[in-house]
Amino acid sequence: MNKHNEYLKIGLLVILAMTIAKTHRAQEAQFYTIVPEMPAFGSGNDDMFNYFIENSTIPLTARRTDSTNAMFVSVMIEPDGTITYKGVARGTGDLEAAEAQRLIEEMPKWSIGRLNDGTAVRVSYTIPFWFVKRD
Repeated sequence: MNKHNEYLKIGLLVILAMTIAKTHRAQEAQFYTIVPEMPAFGSGNDDMFNYFIENSTIPLTARRTDSTNAMFVSVMIEPDGTITYKGVARGTGDLEAAEAQRLIEEMPKWSIGRLNDGTAVRVSYTIPFWFVKRD
């Protein structure tokens, strides 16, 4: 009977550990697209575009014009403010995609996204890039 209780305890501990691990993975995978306090780079979009323009090796502009190619990049702003590159959501050019990825991966931390109760959360974000068309 004692051995049976030990096996039962071990089995319950294994199930508990698996449940905790599964819950932890689900929480890591959870993200928001809109939160009451959205993440931001510096004081907003102007700072973000200036960062891109100043650090890009390919000419960029802060606004869309007839002489630009648009690219939209998906990123995740983590609860600690780090930014994670997810990929190109829409756009053209491998060279531009590689440059957008480099710029994202080298970015300083953002302000974090928060829920109403102040909880820091992961936020999915799409960033536009306007690369100047090459001749």
